[in-house]
Amino acid sequence: PAGGTLTPKIPTRTRTVTRTRTRSRSLALTRSGEEEMRQAARRAQSLLRRPARAVRARALGSGTKGLAGTHQTAIVDELWRSREALREAARAVAAGAEACAVPPAERPASFSRTEAVYDFAGDEALADSYRNPWGALRVGRVMEDLDALAGSVCFKHCCVGDDGHVRPLLLVTASVDRIFVREDRARPRPDADVVLRGAVIWTGRSSVEVRMHVAQAGSDEPWLTADFTFVARDMIGGGAVPVPQLAPSTPEEHEFFDAAARQQAGKKALRRERRTDPAAVALVDAA
Repeated sequence: PAGGTLTPKIPTRTRTVTRTRTRSRSLALTRSGEEEMRQAARRAQSLLRRPARAVRARALGSGTKGLAGTHQTAIVDELWRSREALREAARAVAAGAEACAVPPAERPASFSRTEAVYDFAGDEALADSYRNPWGALRVGRVMEDLDALAGSVCFKHCCVGDDGHVRPLLLVTASVDRIFVREDRARPRPDADVVLRGAVIWTGRSSVEVRMHVAQAGSDEPWLTADFTFVARDMIGGGAVPVPQLAPSTPEEHEFFDAAARQQAGKKALRRERRTDPAAVALVDAA
């Protein structure tokens, strides 16, 4: 028609063939996805059967220095070791074993203090994986590693007995607070080694706060600081489980502990206020 658009009609048989081909492609994609899932499952089973990898993150005071990058990163190695230990402990509990040690009532921060060194200077492939398009450090990936390493610190504090046996607990990241970046310091660059450090700074009945630092190797001043709060839960019942209490031993550790205790008390008070005062909830939401 005049001024209109002509729409060619597709013969019925052609439309049928087109739909058949579309269904064939969809079926092929589905089968491809199923095959990928089967391959992923086989890879996961293979990983579970492997022995725990040697930890390449260096625990301060252990006398052994580890460099990241030999496998993926020191944090990945640390996590695989921790998870393998938890799996073995859970199997022991399920089998009725009594060899799951209970950590002491108190522990110093030095017991779980951990440091991981990224060997950027000696491993160009590792450096490239942490370099953004502008040549600076990829902060997002570093934050992921901070969370992972903080979990390893919490695992050591809560789950590892003095005799090396493991207590099976679920450690859940409850919050990430007070991420502080020093604007007066340049962001670390992956042209030289970068160090991640972490230590427990506060404990409640079933919660643990871990402070993490990011710094260029050779610098005592961190560029980034972040506090991670974890909650310990029973692996079977899911209820809260008491954790070893932190025993500060230096003036700095006492200062960190007191500041974190005040912060946690303020958060608890705010939660109570939200439960009992609807106006406070509205005020907080409006802010």
